[in-house]
Amino acid sequence: MTITVRTRGGTAGGVVYTYLDSPSITVLTPDKGPVDGGNLVVITGTAFSYTTGVTFGGTPALSWRIASDTEIHALLPAGDLGPVDVSVITLGGTVTASDAYTYLGRFAVLGGASVCTPSRWWRWAAGPADRARTTPPVTRDSTSPRHRAARAGGARP
Repeated sequence: MTITVRTRGGTAGGVVYTYLDSPSITVLTPDKGPVDGGNLVVITGTAFSYTTGVTFGGTPALSWRIASDTEIHALLPAGDLGPVDVSVITLGGTVTASDAYTYLGRFAVLGGASVCTPSRWWRWAAGPADRARTTPPVTRDSTSPRHRAARAGGARP
């Protein structure tokens, strides 16, 4: 759009003004991760070309880059347990997706099964001598005899 300004002193023209679309967020991949942050999230949406900031729960992303007008890659900051709003700030406006990302606690989802995190695993493995350090982490939803014995604090079969 061309803007022309007329005043008593004369006319100024030829200034071009461009309207920018408001951004939108469609999906985050992944949409959950550890409270420690540090993982990469891909934000998909529209009108990201003029992005000036990305926040998770009000905290700026550790770093981010515009991959395209429809995709931003962001490195998450540490956060509090639970869902947080995700905002993308652009020259065309700000969009906020409510509860779009969830910070997870001590247990992580890996391959569809909840497993102990490394710190929990090492505490478990450092227990009585009958617990070998080469034993893999125990799944929380397992009904195996080894898991039942580990939960009860007894020796594994």
